[in-house]
Order: sequence, then C-alpha cells, then structure tokens
Amino acid sequence: MKLTTRGKKWKIIGIIIGVVFIIGIAVGFAFLNAPKEKSVWQPVDLTKDNLPTYLERFKPVHDIPEEGVIELAVGDEGYTISKGKVIRGAPTDADVKLTLPVSSFEVIGQQGWCAGLQQARADGNLGIELHGSETELAWKYRSLFNYRRCLG
Repeated sequence: MKLTTRGKKWKIIGIIIGVVFIIGIAVGFAFLNAPKEKSVWQPVDLTKDNLPTYLERFKPVHDIPEEGVIELAVGDEGYTISKGKVIRGAPTDADVKLTLPVSSFEVIGQQGWCAGLQQARADGNLGIELHGSETELAWKYRSLFNYRRCLG
C-alpha cells in the first residue's frame, strides 16, 4: 500500500506530536505526583537545574524505548532524555530534537507542561527535528503515541 504525500504528512505529524507529548506528560505527571499537602496542583518554579528531576518522575519518560534518545533544548541548555533518565547535556545521537524558548519555563511551571507546549507552538517557538526515517521513528516510539494529546 503506497502512502500519498498527504498520508506521509499526517504520519510525520503524528510522530512529532507523540514525542512532544511524552515530554509534556512527563513534566505534567511530575508536578501532579510531587509530594504536597493539598490535593490541588501547586505552581512550581521550574529552572534548568530542576527540570531533569521533574521529568524523571513521569511515566512517559519510562515508556521511551531502551534504545531511544530524545534531545530537549531549552534556550542554550540541552538535555538528554532516555528510558527513565534525564540528564543535562545534549546527546550526539538523538532520534528527535525538541526546542523550546527559555520563556517556556515560566508557563510550564505556573500552568503545566501542556500549556507551555501549546504556548510555544502558538508563538511559533516550538521546534521539532526528526533524525531518521519517519517510519522507523514511528515504530520505535509507538509506546508514546498515547501521549500525543498535549498539543491540542
């Protein structure tokens, strides 16, 4: 079965949304699962230093395939996201690179990951680069497809 150009476009969009949503869900769940006295989500002062700790608490980060590597670039700071781990420093062999402006930290910390991603996307500041075949990446990251709703 041959995919049309339109079909390929939607497949790429699905992959991109899935990967972006994984990171978004990870940050969102970290905020929701952080110990707190009240059951209401509390805004967090998110910084480049505490971002890895928050991301590592999220189920989507643990759902990344063993051989998967995602780069998150926020401003001039890079992070390597792999199965269950987030470390400062950009990887050299990422499958996907997500780029957000530093101003996203405030929105994410105050309103949540999805709001930050949606704002960056609306402002034209969300960058997504795929490094590899769309088909291979879709298959490799299929476990993250359930997290795609964050971009709206």
